[in-house]
Amino acid sequence: MWLNARWVFWVLCLLSLILLFIPIFARDGVFVDGDSYKSLRLSNSDLGHDTLSYGGRELIGEKGWYIFLSIIPLPVIKYLPLLFGFLSFVLFYFLIWKIKPEARGLASLLLVVSPSYIYLFSSLTKYVGAVLFILLGFYLFLQRRNWLAYTSFFISGLFSMFFLFLVLVVFLFYGLKKREYESFFITLFSIVILFLLYFREVFSLGFPDVFFGFKIFNVSFLLSFLMAELGGSYGFGFFYFVLAIVGIYSYYKKSYKIFFAYLLFIVILFSVFYFNSLFFYLNLFLVFFADCGLLAFLD
Repeated sequence: MWLNARWVFWVLCLLSLILLFIPIFARDGVFVDGDSYKSLRLSNSDLGHDTLSYGGRELIGEKGWYIFLSIIPLPVIKYLPLLFGFLSFVLFYFLIWKIKPEARGLASLLLVVSPSYIYLFSSLTKYVGAVLFILLGFYLFLQRRNWLAYTSFFISGLFSMFFLFLVLVVFLFYGLKKREYESFFITLFSIVILFLLYFREVFSLGFPDVFFGFKIFNVSFLLSFLMAELGGSYGFGFFYFVLAIVGIYSYYKKSYKIFFAYLLFIVILFSVFYFNSLFFYLNLFLVFFADCGLLAFLD
């Protein structure tokens, strides 16, 4: 397929840079997400106390992203999401090359032009850094550089522990498939260490309200979320989902692995329903399997 030619990779690199630069130019460096300015504010404040949120409270949560931003010069920060987004695209391209080489061109194109990719990397939230190091971790894992991969995952947890929990779920399915649980327990140990590092205050102060801000489950609301909100707010068309479902079947065919793939899809989908910050991971999942589904239709 011509989309897998080497020159297409360089064209996609250029397209990625252009699409990520347009919001910077159009908005004159203004970030698209309100949490971006929370990141900037906390990077220049006492990280033990958040003076503005809820009238002032103890800052309980991951502080790695704010510490990282505090050492970056302000003129450079404006271009940091662009850099992280471009590197994430490159890692995604080579990840797909390792997993399914014939799908790398089309899957990477679908990623680059997806609204969720452009939206995420037009913001300065902690998820920008977490995504990059998780993709790097999986790439190193496929290269059999496991301890470098675990280090990269741990760094991602410094930015977002919840995203690291998603890695734990992936390694759970991987362990069930391979009957090898080392990666699962190392990731679990990392989560415990990070929890004690960032959330130990909850034992004396209690959990913040946000921990209990779950939406009440409702089937009609879930269907509305799938049919309208994901398409309107996050750029996922319903046909995208259909292609992904077909793609899962065509990739695994009649293998027992199809059960785990559909189960992981459901886990991610329900996670996005409750935690909208995970939409980019759903996008990665959909991009790969929608590509497989489209290739199956073309064949």
